[in-house]
Amino acid sequence: MLLRSPELDALVARHPQATVEGQPDGTSVVTVPLVHLPAGWNQATTTVWFVLPNAYPAAQPDCFYADEGLRLASGSPPANSGFQAVLGTQRLWFSWHLASWDPNRDDVLSYLRFIESRFRNVN
Repeated sequence: MLLRSPELDALVARHPQATVEGQPDGTSVVTVPLVHLPAGWNQATTTVWFVLPNAYPAAQPDCFYADEGLRLASGSPPANSGFQAVLGTQRLWFSWHLASWDPNRDDVLSYLRFIESRFRNVN
């Protein structure tokens, strides 16, 4: 499922290097480089990846990935994370889930804001 043009335009306006790539199984992978991280992390930025399911926007994205080397400033891994070989390489997987999703209101930018809010709530 590729994004509708206005939604893709809004994503690229906020993150010019963002890409969306359709996959053979009908899903799409959203890649957002240079996502800024607040204090509490071992990096200033990370790349974020997440999958749009076939039924998007009726179905919400679930979980996301970041750079393999991302850790808390203490060197510890963040809560609810682990390593997975996905998208052609090893990534840090975050098992962080939305509490609700409304396809009439939510989109890739609201999901990205959710990811950013989780990064602000360092744990």
